[in-house]
Amino acid sequence: IDSGSFANTASTSGDCPDGTVDDDCATASDTETVALTADPAIEIDKRALDGTDSQVVTTGELAEFTISVTNTGNVTLTDVVVTDVLASSCEAAAIRDLIPGDSETYDCTQTVTAAFTNVAVVTALGPQSQSVTDEDSSDVTILANVCEFGKPDALILTYTGLGPDGTNNSQSGNEVILDGDANDQDPVWMVVRDHKGVVIFEGAVAIGESFTVEGTKNKIPPRMLFEMYDTQGGTKLETVRFHTSCSQPLFAGDQFGSITVAGEVIDDKVRPKVKVDKPSDGAKNVVGPKVTVSGTASDGGGIDRVRVYIKNRDTGQSWNGTEWVDAWSWVLAEGTTSWSYEIELEEGSYQVLAWSWDRSGDMSAYAQSLFIVGDRPIAIIEEPVDGSTIAPGELKITGSASDVDGIDRVRLFIRNRDNLKSWNGSEWVDSWTWILLEGREDWEYTVDLDAGRYQILVWTWDTNNNRSDYAQSLFEVAGT
Repeated sequence: IDSGSFANTASTSGDCPDGTVDDDCATASDTETVALTADPAIEIDKRALDGTDSQVVTTGELAEFTISVTNTGNVTLTDVVVTDVLASSCEAAAIRDLIPGDSETYDCTQTVTAAFTNVAVVTALGPQSQSVTDEDSSDVTILANVCEFGKPDALILTYTGLGPDGTNNSQSGNEVILDGDANDQDPVWMVVRDHKGVVIFEGAVAIGESFTVEGTKNKIPPRMLFEMYDTQGGTKLETVRFHTSCSQPLFAGDQFGSITVAGEVIDDKVRPKVKVDKPSDGAKNVVGPKVTVSGTASDGGGIDRVRVYIKNRDTGQSWNGTEWVDAWSWVLAEGTTSWSYEIELEEGSYQVLAWSWDRSGDMSAYAQSLFIVGDRPIAIIEEPVDGSTIAPGELKITGSASDVDGIDRVRLFIRNRDNLKSWNGSEWVDSWTWILLEGREDWEYTVDLDAGRYQILVWTWDTNNNRSDYAQSLFEVAGT
């Protein structure tokens, strides 16, 4: 089938009428070419090693996968390639050619720092260069270590009523005490004591309800004892004790009888920090259209999330995760301490703002990056220097413009910041106006300025009519 057709030839021969045997006397043949329909197809299956579509790991551990690629069509497939953006170690750049029904299976691992849905994509070519593709996903969930950032201020716990059957944790056997069975009592009267027997929580708790337990000195005690009663002052149904000082493993989701650890509370009273690393602030000619905005965030109690605001400064619109909109909008970045957001950007000028929140709910100050995507020209003001103070009188404004395709024109805007009038080349006027300069790559303009505060803006256009971001200088002319 790979060739796309099949030629079938039938031949016959017989004896001559006089009884002699001669192939030239009695022979015939006919050929029929049958067109065959090629149906190339491929399938990829990505799973955890246990055969499920999801797995749970702790931060920094390896997620383990099995990837199987199968030729499900009726022709041979070549150039079989597996790509996996979020698990690069699972990519396979050169799988062997696969005949119909043939499979290739391999295992791979990826160090995990955040939960993600992992998508593996396979592509291949049929014998007539037909392109085929398939994809499959596998979820990875992070088992949060409640002691990752030190001993928490409080624990969030959930009452399940499961009794001893609900036990599933990694603590040493001598650290865990289980006695009795709440046996789905709903609700129970919950009494929680610290390692000294002091009651640190008491109240009615229903099945599935979460409650928060704090220590006596703003930190949880080294051990907690949970007593569950059918009513206040009634019969004790179940007793649970486990280690909470972080010298024993403790993860969200750990089960100790009828008590499940849901999470932790950290109140570090320090605002988190965030940075935008790429594209760097002021970057020019950022390669698009696919741009990855990335950075870092930090906090002593851990980062909960990072949000990003992306604005097209040419149109004034912001990105809402799906489309550009007029309203202010932000998106949730991937990752926490190291975060990123991938977006396709047309050539233009952009602003990125990033904020981070810590696990106590405190928000950082914003970080900003202003950058230009694409081959846009660059305008620079050399004199007067931004923030400078100069003498009154004649001022020579100088600067430069650059672009790989050449500069077409440069325009200059001069405004008196005290009376808000702008210079039109011959006089100061109330309306916005700019001046077309004679220079291109190196330009200058001379003007007389009285004492006061001034603003200069410069734009340049390349020969493809792409406009630069503006260059600005705010300066002051001293009095006489």
